[in-house]
Amino acid sequence: RAIAVVAPSGTGKTTFVRTLGKHRAYLSDETVGLREGNVVVPYCKPLSTHSEDPDGFKDQVSPDAFDLQVPTQDATLADLWFLNRVNESIEPRIERLPTLDALTTIAPQISYLSSTPNPLRRLSATFDAVGGMKYVTYTEAADLEPYVLAALRSHE
Repeated sequence: RAIAVVAPSGTGKTTFVRTLGKHRAYLSDETVGLREGNVVVPYCKPLSTHSEDPDGFKDQVSPDAFDLQVPTQDATLADLWFLNRVNESIEPRIERLPTLDALTTIAPQISYLSSTPNPLRRLSATFDAVGGMKYVTYTEAADLEPYVLAALRSHE
């Protein structure tokens, strides 16, 4: 069971993965591929983390450095979250987006969307399979731990 997180570059995906993925199977950072049945294709590349480089290049850090585990079995997509990290201290909010709002929110974050056969149907079917795309507003990734546990257990 897996949660895919989507967000613009530099807004917290890698922090989410390295904070909430500790001691869990690491499937990907930056790229999510799905096979039939919403099985997540592992792409266990190094994590791209912010560095002190004045040119803005990111460091590539091994998943081992964050206690992320290599997957030992296939994972099925359980939930799809669009992350909205805010600077003010708030309780996390998770809201299901209507399909049209979800499509317009996620589309700019998907590479090769127009090259995918029937892309809007495929996305809509994925939303339906996981109970819709969720818009997750939060301050600190660690605050999302109980929501991650709930999402991973919700479809068991």
